[in-house]
Amino acid sequence: ADTAVDRFAERVRRAPDAFAVRCAGTGERLTYRELDRRTAVLAGALAAAGAGPEHTVALLLERSVDLVVAAVAVVRAGAAYLPLHRDDASPRQQTILSDAGTRLLVTDRHTRDDAVVRYARDRGLRLLDVRAGSDAAAGDAPPGAGVSPDSLACVMFTSGSTGRPKGVGISQGALASLAADRWWSEGGAEKVLLHSPHAFDAFNLELWVPLLTGGEVVVAAPGHLGPAELARTVAETGVTGLWLTAGLFHAIAAEDPACLAGLRQVWTGGDAVSPDAVRAVRRALPHLTVVNGYGPTETTVFATRYAVRRLPADAVSVPVGGPLDGKRVLLLDDALRPVPPGVVGEVYLGGAGVARGYVGRAGAT
Repeated sequence: ADTAVDRFAERVRRAPDAFAVRCAGTGERLTYRELDRRTAVLAGALAAAGAGPEHTVALLLERSVDLVVAAVAVVRAGAAYLPLHRDDASPRQQTILSDAGTRLLVTDRHTRDDAVVRYARDRGLRLLDVRAGSDAAAGDAPPGAGVSPDSLACVMFTSGSTGRPKGVGISQGALASLAADRWWSEGGAEKVLLHSPHAFDAFNLELWVPLLTGGEVVVAAPGHLGPAELARTVAETGVTGLWLTAGLFHAIAAEDPACLAGLRQVWTGGDAVSPDAVRAVRRALPHLTVVNGYGPTETTVFATRYAVRRLPADAVSVPVGGPLDGKRVLLLDDALRPVPPGVVGEVYLGGAGVARGYVGRAGAT
């Protein structure tokens, strides 16, 4: 099985001068060769600061090219990134840092004075600027040395709406598997907009699917992205694929579905998707493929997907479709027996992409 590091290195070898990441706000743009070098430099600095296998490195960064560089650099150093929300209350951030056993926090010029940074410093965490490192150090850090498909690559914390937040440990192989699904070959992954809050799992889709398939990550400017800003960003940067929560998809379908013009695919989910919203978008943009994705954080973003080609007029729901390549979906009864068609059962998900468990919480796992 592949690792995310292996797949990234392969893309660098195949097309080093293709564009890998672009910032919609500043216009900064890096090729795969340049991203490879930037991430190698930071990976060397991370390794020198103590990052390595089974270590979590917290990222407190603005949405930017630096955020992309930091996430890739962490996995190249063999460690796991833990993205933090700047908007989260400081107590939640403190809980997350403590539960994940984080010893290292990466900041930038926008975040280095945040309250959680003072907490981290007081607790003895080491602080590292995202622009740290040198070319000399990069030469001493072979990319992905000692990394295996089962190596911890990132930790994404649940919302905690039903109790204490849990850190979902996602492996290198799970990230590689997400990007290996055949669906991404249909054009949506050529230019993907990175705009979701990066402490939630959609960030992994927006980052790794384009990078590991030879596409380009288009980083939205920091701040809220409404329909007008979305339309402008898509038009100016040529975005082809976009993830929207079901709630945002519904709002855009009701207010201005034309703002999605120019896209090839829009992926939505996270809650039940309204058939009426899908119909509204398809009427306005018949060329656009709407994909309903289903899966908890514990299955690395998506476990199933359904491309809506046609939705019957009397449909009251949108199917969640079948499993991604390498994943399994079973509907079982209380005795763990498969249920026949038309009978309600419980969903069991397995195969590639299932998380390693909850970090530091063996009982919950």
